[in-house]
This record gives sequence, structure tokens and C-alpha cells, in this order.
Amino acid sequence: MARSKIVWSSLAEIELRDVLEFWVKKNNSAEFSKKIVRLIKQREGLLLNYPFIGKPTKIENVRGTLIVYYLLIYKITNERIEVLSFFDTRQNPDRLENKMP
Repeated sequence: MARSKIVWSSLAEIELRDVLEFWVKKNNSAEFSKKIVRLIKQREGLLLNYPFIGKPTKIENVRGTLIVYYLLIYKITNERIEVLSFFDTRQNPDRLENKMP
């Protein structure tokens, strides 16, 4: 069953904003940040139709899908997909566990 919408948590929105700002400053250009946003939008479209495409985690109904260097962690509910975190995979993985419900 296809979900009707994707909702980003406050934490995930902050993480995404920080990532996009980092790449703008690092590259003196917004091009890579725009690419990340495009890839996220493409993945969101895929997740709406195929929510179980991501790799399962230890937490029930929570999955992850890789976008460039980032793991988009999401929870599947009956009505929607909730993005819980946009995690940089180059960080210590223990930091991710501290963010999960």
C-alpha cells in the first residue's frame, strides 16, 4: 500500500539544513546542495511507492536508505513515512543510536 505523504521530524530538518549549509560554505557554491535535494526528492518519490525498499534497522518499522554520504532514516506508519534522521555515515555510528526512538 502506498503511503500518502512524507513528514520530516524537526531533528531531520535541522540535520539536512546543516548538511546543505556545510556544502555551500565548503564549495562556495550551492550546486552540490542542490544535487542532494534533488536526490532526496527522487528517493521520497520512490519511498512513497515502495516504502520497504530501505534496509531494516533493529527498530521495528524503521529503515534506512543511503543518499550520497547520508543515511535517511525513516519510520513506516499506516498513513505516512516519517523521516527521523539525515545522518552523515562518516560520523561515529554510536551517535546515530542516540538519536533513535
